[in-house]
Amino acid sequence: MAFSEFRGGFDPTKEKKGTVNAREQSVEFTLDKKGRRVIPEHEVTLTFVRSGGSGGQKVNKTSSKAELHWHVGRSGSFSAEEKALIREKLKVSKDDEIILQCDEERSQSQNKAACIERLHQKAHEAIQVPEERVETHVPKGIKKKNADSDFREARKKACRKKVDW
Repeated sequence: MAFSEFRGGFDPTKEKKGTVNAREQSVEFTLDKKGRRVIPEHEVTLTFVRSGGSGGQKVNKTSSKAELHWHVGRSGSFSAEEKALIREKLKVSKDDEIILQCDEERSQSQNKAACIERLHQKAHEAIQVPEERVETHVPKGIKKKNADSDFREARKKACRKKVDW
């Protein structure tokens, strides 16, 4: 059972499998419909606690708040370099865990799905390496426009000075 099953139904034909070869290990992973890596269910610990906020008496009686713990170091879904990126970009506890809490919804299953979705989103964003910007030159027309604008501003401010008679 994959986590993508919680949102919009599970379709095994839509999932893709792949591997990443790191220096010290080979990592196998599965991609969901959105092209993000799926973190296996056995790597995640979910607990449910009582939630505060709106919902009235039902919230006070039921444990609908989902709390997700994912140990980054023990994960087999990411290479060592990717784990380092995740640790650098996300808040990781002293125990090398990412802890997420969801209590937006009133039902346990919806909060569980929201937590898992949020974990996938954060992990996907953390392992993305931004493309380096290719420096380009400023066109002559823009340089002339900037110079004209600077000249006009200087003239305007010169008129504001006190005149010394």
